[in-house]
Amino acid sequence: MADFDIAWLIRELDRFGIKLTATRLLDGSFGLNRWRSMSYWANAARADALWAAHVGDDADVMREIAAFIGAASSHIVEASAPHNRPLAG
Repeated sequence: MADFDIAWLIRELDRFGIKLTATRLLDGSFGLNRWRSMSYWANAARADALWAAHVGDDADVMREIAAFIGAASSHIVEASAPHNRPLAG
């Protein structure tokens, strides 16, 4: 289990140019994806140090982060879904 605030880590990595996304896998769990933006290269040392200090190669922490992102994404999609709108026709 992560011993830090996952939302804080996501914000900090994003600030340093690493975008984290989650992909739902066939077993229902989430996989974690790391994307490097152009701003990453100016912050590479800090971003990599932050990742190493809090995540490293810990698969359990990566799964926890992915589940956090996946759950947050699900809530956003549900909140913006047009539940009661008539279909265009």
